Amino acid sequence: MRPVLACLLLATACSNAAAGIFQPSGTGEPVVPSPDQRAAVVAAYLDFHRAFQTALGGNDATGLPAVTAEPLTSRLTEVVRSQERRSVVRRTHTAVNPRIAWIKGGTAHIVDCVSSPGFTTFDAGSGKRRGPAARPEQAVLNTRLVLDGTWKVASIRAGGPC
Repeated sequence: MRPVLACLLLATACSNAAAGIFQPSGTGEPVVPSPDQRAAVVAAYLDFHRAFQTALGGNDATGLPAVTAEPLTSRLTEVVRSQERRSVVRRTHTAVNPRIAWIKGGTAHIVDCVSSPGFTTFDAGSGKRRGPAARPEQAVLNTRLVLDGTWKVASIRAGGPC
C-alpha cells in the first residue's frame, strides 16, 4: 500500500473529530451460543456423516431426511439411486474434526478438515470390488446447518486441501 494512502486511512478511520474520542455506535452485546446448542450442532454434523456413509454403503437413503434439509436431501438421495441403478455400493470412512465457525439464530456454519482413504466401489450383488483402487483424500468442508425442529445439514462446499 502507498504510504500516503496508509496515512490517510489511519487519520480518517481512527478518529472522532466531534468528541475527540473513539465511540463505536453498536449497542448490542455479542450473542454467544449456549454449550447445548454447540453440542447439538456438532452432533447433527456427525450424524450426517454417519447417515451418508450408511446410505452409500447400502444403497439406502431412508436415513438422509432426518439429517439433511432440502434441496440437499433430494440431491444426495439421487446420488444413492444412481449407484443403485449401476448396481454398485461405495464405502469409505471419514475422519472429521469439526469446528463451529458461528451460530446465528437458526443457522450454523462448521469448518472441517475431512480425511478419507477414498471410496472403494463394490458390486452390489456379488460384493466384489469394482473399479480403480481408492485414493486417499483430504479437503476443507464448509458446512451450513439449519434448525428445522432439529439441526440438519443444508449445504456442503468443499474447499482446497487442509
